[in-house]
Amino acid sequence: MIRKTALLAATCLTLAASAVLAQETRYEQWGESVQGTSTQDMVNQLRDLIRAAEQARAADPRFLGDLNALADRYDGLAQTQVPAPVPVPVARTVLQDDFRDGNFDRGTVWRITRGRWWIDHNAGLRSYVADQRYAPQVTTQQDPAPAPERPRDDLAEAIIGNILEEVLRPEDGGAQPQPQPAPQPPPQGQGDSLPAEILAEANIPNAFSLRLELSSRERYGEFRAGVYQVSTQNGWGYALAYTPGTQTPLRLMRVSRGQHTVISYLDDAIIFEDNTLHVIEWRRDTNGRMTVTVDGNRLLDVTDRRLRDPFTLVALGNQGGDYGIRSVSLTEVR
Repeated sequence: MIRKTALLAATCLTLAASAVLAQETRYEQWGESVQGTSTQDMVNQLRDLIRAAEQARAADPRFLGDLNALADRYDGLAQTQVPAPVPVPVARTVLQDDFRDGNFDRGTVWRITRGRWWIDHNAGLRSYVADQRYAPQVTTQQDPAPAPERPRDDLAEAIIGNILEEVLRPEDGGAQPQPQPAPQPPPQGQGDSLPAEILAEANIPNAFSLRLELSSRERYGEFRAGVYQVSTQNGWGYALAYTPGTQTPLRLMRVSRGQHTVISYLDDAIIFEDNTLHVIEWRRDTNGRMTVTVDGNRLLDVTDRRLRDPFTLVALGNQGGDYGIRSVSLTEVR
């Protein structure tokens, strides 16, 4: 009898240990399977365990009800769960100026290398170059009639007058030179005869975005905006040109020691001379792809990898016409 009782107890302990071991193994496997899974996967596995416990009647029905309620709760969260947004790196601003302070030599320091630029409170940074081939004809006065010849008797009088002028001249060398007035913008309807250029030095990455707000008042000449290494005349870079009234009004060029090579152009009509401010966005990415949009419309798209180094300056040029730059900004592209 004692032996039977001992054998029964040993058998029960063995079964209990096996059950505990099976339960521990079961939960370890569940825990391992949960790792790296989504919330929905965890809810599905929890429901499988609840159904198995209900069929085996291995737990209090009220406890199983609580587990079902918990599964329902997290099932709803899984349905509405939204992945966390990926943080977008903030683009570095290289240069920004809207000329509202009335100057271009404070804050962003612009330097005039050719011609004339000034601040117009309506147009912003302005330059007006009159191209004589297209500018309206200006009525000029006739040359004055030639002076009559002086009689030979007046020759002695002229010589004496010159001598007296030399004698009466002050010892300090005559009249002092008058100070020259500061440069002023040309009068209304008139422009400078020479091309104009203005630039600002900056650490410009090879991948950049240049944004301009531009207005144009004359339908001739050419406006350029570019980024350069070393200089605009003897360096390397890229330039965007707007040439109104031509078959290719928009051109993107690669610059090498003053030589311009067109790498993309627009062969469709585009007009800026409509009393409207136009937004030009020129973007170059890390792969050398460049796109140009005007007022949100993409007009140029080309890839050029010839120049891989950063740029050292941004320049604006007026080869003829009346242009206003309301704002200019240059940011890094990542």
